[in-house]
Amino acid sequence: MTSKGAVATRAAWCLGAVSLIAVLAHLALRNPESGSSPQGIATAEPGVTLPAPSGAAAAPHPLDEPTGDAARVSAEQAAALTQRLFTEGSLRHARPDGSWGMGPAGELLPSLALRRRFDQWLTTIGEVNIAQISAMLKLQATQDLGTAGAEQVMAVWQRYLQLQRHRWKTSLDGRDMTGWDAALAERQQVRRDVLGIAWAEAFYAEEEAALRQHMTGQQARAGLPGQMADINQPALSTLPALSQAPAPGVDARLLHQQRTAAFGAEAAQRLQEEDEAEATWARKLAQARTELARLDATPELSPLQKQQAIDAWLDGQFQGGERLRARALLGR
Repeated sequence: MTSKGAVATRAAWCLGAVSLIAVLAHLALRNPESGSSPQGIATAEPGVTLPAPSGAAAAPHPLDEPTGDAARVSAEQAAALTQRLFTEGSLRHARPDGSWGMGPAGELLPSLALRRRFDQWLTTIGEVNIAQISAMLKLQATQDLGTAGAEQVMAVWQRYLQLQRHRWKTSLDGRDMTGWDAALAERQQVRRDVLGIAWAEAFYAEEEAALRQHMTGQQARAGLPGQMADINQPALSTLPALSQAPAPGVDARLLHQQRTAAFGAEAAQRLQEEDEAEATWARKLAQARTELARLDATPELSPLQKQQAIDAWLDGQFQGGERLRARALLGR
């Protein structure tokens, strides 16, 4: 196993059901008697129907594809539904969130902005079904990007839906932090398998970092009942925290000793190397943000010249997959 594989849980998980949680909360707050109720939007367009509700025993996923007539949505129906959602429905007074994230050559670049656009559409589930959402998204993408660009967007959309429908084998229990490692590892692996590394990084890196910071704090403060955590015998609930990247100001020598006691000398050395690699990456990314801001603010350059200068600088600083990851995180 590589050093990165050995510390897979570090890199890891944000709430895989974030979009679904937002969707369910959105539906729970709806007033069934209002004009923007789920049936009110969908049935306003002739020939557009919602899937019949399944029995409780079937426990269908909210994002399962409908069947029959509910799965067939014409471009005309999609256009009418879009108009109604943004004028009478839950998206009234709203503008499309995020962006497509297309590159200069018409290629779709991994970006968090695209996930924000996807998530905005997912909040409308219940007013419309997932087939209708897909049709509206495709229509919007085709209008903005053309057929080829829309095909790229829809390919990522289908993978994103597959991820949202995934049934997790492990769960995060706030009362039992000893199971967090397995939950984090599963979510990281599934995201990479379904979305690919670049898209998983773009969609989840910021959320994962925030969650990782929160979990590190929680785990550092927690201990097993009746057990004292010390350098020679760490409490089990502190082990995930020891595998995380150190927070600013942490004594690196003490951390290495704790890791050695918890995981062994070889694993502790790999974790230290991973820490150094992450710190180097963070410095490069910070330098890139500073330089891109400087180029953006250069008055003597036209917008095209600024973009050319930014592309040249990024190509000189980052190589291969690192370049793709940097562009995604920088929104470039």
